[in-house]
Amino acid sequence: MAPMKEQSWTVDSMPDLSGRRFVVTGANSGIGLETTRNLFRRGALVVMACRNNEKAEAARSELLSAGGSGELQVRQLDLSSLESVRQFSHDLLDVRTELGKNGTSATNVVMRRFTPVLVRTGVQGCESQLRAAVDPSLAGGEMIGPRWMAFGAPVLETPSRRGRDLDAARKLWEYSERATGITYPFG
Repeated sequence: MAPMKEQSWTVDSMPDLSGRRFVVTGANSGIGLETTRNLFRRGALVVMACRNNEKAEAARSELLSAGGSGELQVRQLDLSSLESVRQFSHDLLDVRTELGKNGTSATNVVMRRFTPVLVRTGVQGCESQLRAAVDPSLAGGEMIGPRWMAFGAPVLETPSRRGRDLDAARKLWEYSERATGITYPFG
């Protein structure tokens, strides 16, 4: 597939995602719901990781009614509870997901400075994370953000010096593994 044009990328630029799986946290509202909607529209299997199963099932029903060619699965995940994170992670290790490219988590490198949610639509809010997850021209570890820091098409950005600190990233990853008791076998 040809690289997606840097300045004109929108959710309509997404390729067919049939056969790919994604986990979206907070998938029942806001940017998480828009991310789920667009992945589902393009044929992905989306694991909707939500704190409230009732709200998640309502969102799933709404998405299914609107139509899409993918699959939606609801799983409970409360990110404020390490026990919930552990259980979700253990369950998820049995399912292949798009945890990242080349051993990095695409959604973790989607960082935005000054995200004015009130002046952006949900679709605009999710474009950077969707591009980071599905654009085949991107390599692992690259950061995608809005062209003008808070708005505009998603473009390749340079993280701050602290954001490029590999030692800090390694320590954070190791701490996360210790805190959750989960290690993910990259490679």
